[in-house]
Amino acid sequence: MKALTAISQGTKKSEGLDWHWELQDKVQSLQVHANYSIRNCDQDPEKLQALLLNPVHQYQHQHDGCPTTSRCRVDPNYEPSKVVLRSPVAIKLLQNAIERCNLYKVAL
Repeated sequence: MKALTAISQGTKKSEGLDWHWELQDKVQSLQVHANYSIRNCDQDPEKLQALLLNPVHQYQHQHDGCPTTSRCRVDPNYEPSKVVLRSPVAIKLLQNAIERCNLYKVAL
């Protein structure tokens, strides 16, 4: 999870290159989501990878990959509690960090 922390904070000079402010409120949630993914992947490596990558879409306020019982899919008045990712740089940083983490790599 070091990679997730690295993309969520840094110097003003490196903002948009190595980290992005839109990611600063997501580190702890991503750690919780990784544990959820492990528990719910049914020992399927491809499902684990898909679950690990779901926050990339979820934080863009796209909830097609979320379970049908999730509040984001059930509640028509759902509002995200985290900053919605709008920057392509932030989206790419998050996706790359997840794909580089050992849990994602070892799934295969």
